[in-house]
Amino acid sequence: MTEQKKRRPKDHERRSLQLDELKFLLVLVGAQDWQKLPERLAPIWFEPGGQDQYCTDTPLRVILSSLQHASERVCRMSGSLFDRETIDVLWDIQAVSMIAAEYRADRIFELPLQPNTAAQCFWRVLGRLCSIALQDPKMREIEERLTFDHFVATYGSPATAEDLKFGAR
Repeated sequence: MTEQKKRRPKDHERRSLQLDELKFLLVLVGAQDWQKLPERLAPIWFEPGGQDQYCTDTPLRVILSSLQHASERVCRMSGSLFDRETIDVLWDIQAVSMIAAEYRADRIFELPLQPNTAAQCFWRVLGRLCSIALQDPKMREIEERLTFDHFVATYGSPATAEDLKFGAR
């Protein structure tokens, strides 16, 4: 019984962090607020969940990978907070993000986004899905507490410029 009480706060804290991560990502992508991001990072190995690992120096790849995994984690939570439509939209976000994350051409990850390009169109569509998910009343209750640096610090580890040549391992 005592051990069970000790685990509950950690489960609650983990769930709260997962919701905070999702909220930050949905707001950032929904608003297309790229000024909050650096144009480049020092190279990092980035592993936001599952078995995906990327060597990158582009913040948009970090955002896309984080969004993919945050959406999936929240959708898989038992007793999700959100209505069915929001869960469906989050699964759509996860699927689109997963497909795009496997895209090897870096032009969709380059900042600043150039007007009237496929990259800008992709991010605009993904942003619209994020905006739809943010309409859920329970999503609005989640406070925004995180920054981009949280994702780099939590899911990244140092890499070298040489590692960038190989991309994902």
